[in-house]
Amino acid sequence: MWLDDTDKVLILFAIEPDRLLKLVENLKNIWMIGGTYIGNMSLIFESYEKVPIKDRERVKVELKRMYEEMKVVQPLLQPIDWNKINE
Repeated sequence: MWLDDTDKVLILFAIEPDRLLKLVENLKNIWMIGGTYIGNMSLIFESYEKVPIKDRERVKVELKRMYEEMKVVQPLLQPIDWNKINE
C-alpha cells in the first residue's frame, strides 16, 4: 500500500491542531502495522511549523513523541528538523 499527497492534507489540518495530531497518529499507526508508505516524513512531522503559534509547541511535542515511537521500529527514518521556525 502507498499513501501519497499526505502533505497536501496536512496543510489543511494545520489550522486545527487537534485534528492534525489525530491524522498523524492514524498515519503513524498505519505505518507501524505494515510499513506502508505514508508520505514524506519531513513534511509530515515538520507540519508543526504551520500550526498557529499558540498551539505550536504542544503539537511539536506530540509529533516528536510519535516520530520517536516510529524511530524505535526503524532507526534509519529520515531525520526531522525539530528546531525549524517558519512564522
